[in-house]
Amino acid sequence: MRERRLFPRYQFTLPVGVQGPDGYRASVQSCEISVSGLGLTMDRAAVTGLAQGGTLLTPGDRVWVSLPGVPDSAADDVAAVAAGRGLACRAVHVRRLALDEYIAAVAFVAPDAAQQRAIVELVEQASQTHLKA
Repeated sequence: MRERRLFPRYQFTLPVGVQGPDGYRASVQSCEISVSGLGLTMDRAAVTGLAQGGTLLTPGDRVWVSLPGVPDSAADDVAAVAAGRGLACRAVHVRRLALDEYIAAVAFVAPDAAQQRAIVELVEQASQTHLKA
């Protein structure tokens, strides 16, 4: 299997809020961060609640994540307005780890300059505290 990751990721454990375009909200746990995305662990209720057009969250589904110090994405479309506030992301993959535990990788979607600076600060903090994941 070939590694496709462009940026190093670091362990980053923090409770975060996540929202789907229909307004579903869940509290999940972050597990990794890089400048391009975030790893999230969540239960089955969150994976099904965030699903769009299926029964489980799948690659391509849109979510909004609330991270400390990261400004909200601009509400420039109907889905963003419906979702409320947070950093716009898109699911890259979702994998089941256990009966009621999933890990979802989400990519940040077109963060603006202020969001990118805040993400870089979080990554730098994580890199100082933890080894590469």
